[in-house]
Amino acid sequence: TQVMTRALDTLPTPSRDMRIESAPSEAFWAPMRAAAPSPEDFAERQDIVLRTQSGSAFAVAENSAVGLGRLTGDLIGLYLMRTAPNARRQGYARDIVRTLCAWGKQNGATIAYLQVEASNTPAVALYANEGFARAYSYHYWIKR
Repeated sequence: TQVMTRALDTLPTPSRDMRIESAPSEAFWAPMRAAAPSPEDFAERQDIVLRTQSGSAFAVAENSAVGLGRLTGDLIGLYLMRTAPNARRQGYARDIVRTLCAWGKQNGATIAYLQVEASNTPAVALYANEGFARAYSYHYWIKR
């Protein structure tokens, strides 16, 4: 897993309007459900969201993509980036990243961070193109 960061001093503008919600709506859940590899994965992600709503922004591109931004001091963490399969490679994830970074900056954040699996080369490329750089990597083990 790579942890990537970027300064929020200058930010590109999203190419389309994104909506920021203060709580998850069905418009937030629908792309997340569509992008989940299994019902169990969706349930796990839903549980995470429901436990971390305070200080959060839910970015939504209706029926296409979603992301969660969470403020901690002068940092904004980007989590649960999901794009529905029929909306991939159309710039929705890029606009979600830009929207969450702008929301974070408006709310006092100076640095954005995220975690991404190194093997997810499309996501790593997206984040690098949006100004994120690798801060460090870590490995985790799964007992089978």
